[in-house]
Amino acid sequence: MTFKSYRRFFFHWGLYLFGGVLLVGGYFLWAGAAEPVQTTPVVQAYPSQTVSVLNATGYVVAQRKAALASKASGRLEWLGVAEGAVVKSGQLLAKIESQ
Repeated sequence: MTFKSYRRFFFHWGLYLFGGVLLVGGYFLWAGAAEPVQTTPVVQAYPSQTVSVLNATGYVVAQRKAALASKASGRLEWLGVAEGAVVKSGQLLAKIESQ
């Protein structure tokens, strides 16, 4: 190949490349049109504004109440549960002193 044929070859490929870049760039400009953006002002929030704590006064009442009675009288020797504890059927709750 001669110098003129090389020159013509690179000129044509340069035009093709330039045209391709223009087409791709035009597509991205057309397809990527800017959409409207909603702006909001920025404010500083203090920790006391973001954490909400509920303070309330009152008392708690059980849904079910149970009455406990003994068939014998005597002094209490051992108490196995505390007030408000969850117990199961047949569980030993207390021992009464035997004489």
